[in-house]
Amino acid sequence: MIWKVLYDFSRPNWQTFGHVLFIEARSDAEAELLGRQAAQRQEDGATIARVDVTRSNKDARARHEARVERKRLWLANVAHGVANARSL
Repeated sequence: MIWKVLYDFSRPNWQTFGHVLFIEARSDAEAELLGRQAAQRQEDGATIARVDVTRSNKDARARHEARVERKRLWLANVAHGVANARSL
């Protein structure tokens, strides 16, 4: 089963909110544990402030990955001085 993990973390001089990752787990308890571990690995050295785990599916995961890729493309275009299309 696929789970969506929404987490917040802090470092000594700043905080950040609303980071997302996806994991696979068999139960709620396993998803909570794996979600917290994945967030800690993703943000090495940070203090994980909050972890929310909800059931998800492959379509939601694919939509999120497409959204992230469009954001990366937008930022790369900005860095190179290329005009962005509003559809991104």
